[in-house]
Amino acid sequence: MFVSHLGQAVHAQRFDYAAHIDHWGSRPMRRGRAGTELHREVAEVGLTGCGGSHFPIAKKWGPVLAAGPGGTVVINGAEGEPGSVKDAVVMQTQPHLVLDGAMNVAEIIGARDIIIWLEESAHASADSMGKAIAERQHSGDPLLPITMMWAPSGYLSGESTAVIAGVRGEPVAPTHTLDRARPWGHDLPILVHNVETLARVGMLGHTGAGEYPRTVLITLSLSIEEGVLTDRRVVEAGVSDTIGDVFDRHGVDAASWILLGGFAGTWHQADQARLLPLAPDLLRNNGLSLGAGIVIVVPRGRELLPQAAAIAHIMAGESAGQCGPCVFGLPAVAKALDRGRLGDVMDLSMMIKGRGGCGLPDGVLRMVESAVDVLQEKVGADDGGVSHG
Repeated sequence: MFVSHLGQAVHAQRFDYAAHIDHWGSRPMRRGRAGTELHREVAEVGLTGCGGSHFPIAKKWGPVLAAGPGGTVVINGAEGEPGSVKDAVVMQTQPHLVLDGAMNVAEIIGARDIIIWLEESAHASADSMGKAIAERQHSGDPLLPITMMWAPSGYLSGESTAVIAGVRGEPVAPTHTLDRARPWGHDLPILVHNVETLARVGMLGHTGAGEYPRTVLITLSLSIEEGVLTDRRVVEAGVSDTIGDVFDRHGVDAASWILLGGFAGTWHQADQARLLPLAPDLLRNNGLSLGAGIVIVVPRGRELLPQAAAIAHIMAGESAGQCGPCVFGLPAVAKALDRGRLGDVMDLSMMIKGRGGCGLPDGVLRMVESAVDVLQEKVGADDGGVSHG
C-alpha cells in the first residue's frame, strides 16, 4: 500500500514527486461530478477515520457540504498518542499521497485552503511535507494555499476541537460543542482529518473502489516498561488478518499482555489476543477498537498492574486542566492502581465516567477497567474458573 510489501515493516523511503507520479500517476481533479463519484467510492469501501474515531468519512463530509463552500481542510499530523508513529511514517514516506487526499477533499467540499497541523517537535515530518509542497510548486501542479501550523506537544493537541481552536488562534485545548457533526459551529467549516485518512483518500482517488487495497496500518510496539515504549515499528496487514498473523510475521512470541488501541485502549491476555481480527468493523462488533492503529506488547514476565498504573499517571499528566475528572479524578485512579486497590479503582471509575469535558478521562478509564477485568479473568482461570452449570 504505502512503501512496503504486505505484512512487512514500513521503511523510511521517501517518495519524491517524480517517484509518486511514476507509482500512482497524476491526481485527477475532483470537482463536480468527479468529486461526487469519489464521495460515493469513499462510502463504498467503508473508509473510516484512522485517527481513532473510525467514524465513516462519507458521513463526516455531509454537514460540511451542507454548510457550503469556503472552508478549510486540516491535515492533522499532531500524533500525541504515545503509542503511534504511523502518521509520522506516512508523512515522511508518502507526503504526496497525503497532499493528493487533502486536495481531493478540498475540491469535493469547496475549501479555500489547507492547513498542515503538526506538533512543534515534528521536524522530520515538517521537512518532508515542506519539500513535497515545493516539489509540487516547482512542477507547476496546482495547489490550494497551504499553511503549516504548530501545536504544543501533547496527547490533546490532536483532538479535533483542540485543532479547530488552534486554527482559529485560540488556546489549543478541547472545547465543548453542542453539535458534534458541526464542531466548527456557525463559522465556515474547518474539516479535520488524520494524516493516514487523507493518504487513503488520495490512494482511493488513484485506484478507484475496485482496486483499493483493504489493509490496516499499525504501530506495533514490541516492548513497554512502566508506560515507556520502545521498538516501535509501523506495519501493514490485510483486514482478513488476525493479531496472531501480525505477531507471527514479526517474531512476537514472548508476550504476556497486549494493549489494543493505545493508551486509551483495552488490555488482553496475549494468547487470547492472537485470535482477534484486525478488520475495524469486526473489532467494533466485539466492542473493541484499534484506536489510532496501535498494538502494544508487554513482554513475558512483566506484571500488568504496574503498566496500567504507569500509563494512568502519564495520561493524568496530559490533562488540559479544564475539568475535575481530569485534574482530580485521574490522579486518584492512578494512585489507587499503585496501591493495588482495585475496588477503589472501580468506584472512582463509576464516579468519573461520562463527566469529563473531553474524551480523555473516559479513554483512560476504559484502559484501567479492562486491566482490572483481565486480571480478574486470569485469577478465575488460575483458580479453575467458576461453574455456572
